[in-house]
Amino acid sequence: MADSTTELTVREKVVVITGAARGIGQEFARSLAMAGALVVAADINDCSATLELIAAGNGKAIGVGLDVRSAESASDMTSAATRAFGRVDALINNDALYGALRGGRFDAIGEADWDAAMAVNVKGIWNCCKAVVPVMRQAGGGSIINLASLAAPRVRGSSLAARSAARSRSSRRASRSSAT
Repeated sequence: MADSTTELTVREKVVVITGAARGIGQEFARSLAMAGALVVAADINDCSATLELIAAGNGKAIGVGLDVRSAESASDMTSAATRAFGRVDALINNDALYGALRGGRFDAIGEADWDAAMAVNVKGIWNCCKAVVPVMRQAGGGSIINLASLAAPRVRGSSLAARSAARSRSSRRASRSSAT
């Protein structure tokens, strides 16, 4: 059970979480719903298991199919959130693609693998922020949280370092723009 500080912070807030079908995204969705948030679990994969966890704890959530590489899909996600809950108060950009970038040196990454990772890890953040920021501004503000992996610094010369750098830079810029 969440403490009262957490409940006061997120109770009845509409929180969109990308990459919510499993892992840390699923846990964000479950925990925030248990603390009283209205959760939009978004992922390219099926979010049924996440929704079941939330329902088991009497939380409120909807699942939305989302391909972060597509601006249209991000816009559809935002529309689904506003239809269900009337607004978007927060976005957690958790979706990431790193499976194709396995521990090799950056100069060994194929261009197609690099492009796929950048489409999800960088452009995906931009697409989702671009989709929710107008709705947030109309409601008077909101919060955007962009996650980056801590795995990058542990793998010397790894392609994951490039991923972390790209996501961190994107995170700072996106959060600044949402504050204005």
